[in-house]
Amino acid sequence: MSNIAWRTVVTRPHESLYLRNNQMIVSQENPEQEDQSIPVEQIREILIDSSMGNISLPLLQKLAEQNTKVLFCDRQKNPLCELHSLYSNFETAGRIMDQAAWTNRKKSAVWRQIVKMKISQQTELLHILGMEIPCQMREYRRQIESDDETNREAMASKVYFNALFGSQFKRFSPDTINAGLNYGYAILRSAFSREIVMMGYSTALGIHHCSRQNPYNFSCDLMEPFRPFVDRIVWTNQNRELNWEYREELIRLLYTECIYNGKTTDIQTAIQFFVRDITYGMEMPRYQIKEIHFEKTQGRNRSHV
Repeated sequence: MSNIAWRTVVTRPHESLYLRNNQMIVSQENPEQEDQSIPVEQIREILIDSSMGNISLPLLQKLAEQNTKVLFCDRQKNPLCELHSLYSNFETAGRIMDQAAWTNRKKSAVWRQIVKMKISQQTELLHILGMEIPCQMREYRRQIESDDETNREAMASKVYFNALFGSQFKRFSPDTINAGLNYGYAILRSAFSREIVMMGYSTALGIHHCSRQNPYNFSCDLMEPFRPFVDRIVWTNQNRELNWEYREELIRLLYTECIYNGKTTDIQTAIQFFVRDITYGMEMPRYQIKEIHFEKTQGRNRSHV
């Protein structure tokens, strides 16, 4: 995709999208409303938020050529599937071959770093929100072994979620909290998938996640330390239904100001750098993967990556 791509487009019900002169035309059902025109090269991703609408095949083909990610939602407004180019990098074949050859020893070492980053992020979020940090979380972080064979990541997450949302909270229960988490995590996974594909790697070949039914194993690996960014938004909206405004807030998370390696950027850009650092770390033995953390700055909470 061109470097000028920066827009995230979210469709509304009854809108029709089609291509005209390299512009994406957004046509409204109401003939009194004017059509919108957006240059295709400016579009980074599109969220098709409703099944009540249309999108043309020429537009989908053009978006694929531009490596624009297109994310489709189901009837419950949850991200369902996505479209992205299969060959967005001229080194795709070589990089996937390299990825398949990554050693178990290296994958285990990198996964250990990812899990430690995730638990650190979870701990720091509890601190920022003024909550008591369970002592088990610090213990679990210290006890993480190669490839997290003792599953300290899952144990820390259970303690963390109970501290964040209460002892009665259960992940994947049909409630407003889990609806927000599921939606936010799907948006986050989509952002990681796009960057992985853009770099020429496969989203299916994970370093820890290895389900034969999951085409996003690598995306699920890399997004783990970024989950608390979603958790923070859901915590402030935990009794809120997943309506249009709430979904938009979760989508805008990708453009929240943050700091990566000492430099101010947004989370979307930090994701790009993080994917680069992880893949460099897999290829270069001494490459240091950057740490991720939250921090209070200038009297207000500010996300730091």
